[in-house]
Amino acid sequence: MELRAGGIGNKEGLTPLMQAAYSGHAEVVKALLAAKANVHARLSNYVEKGRTALMHAAQAGPP
Repeated sequence: MELRAGGIGNKEGLTPLMQAAYSGHAEVVKALLAAKANVHARLSNYVEKGRTALMHAAQAGPP
C-alpha cells in the first residue's frame, strides 16, 4: 500500500477498507470506519473500475 492522491491504496486503488470488506473482516471494517476511512474511494483498475468498499462487502456477503 502507498499514500496516493485519493488516500491509501495500491496502484489499482484497492484500499484497506475494500480489502477488509471483501474478506469479511467486520471488526477491521468497523475500526477503519471509526478512523474515518474513505468510503467513497473507487477502484481504478480496468476489470473492476469504479467499485467501492460497499460493493466489495455486498459481493462477499455476511462474515
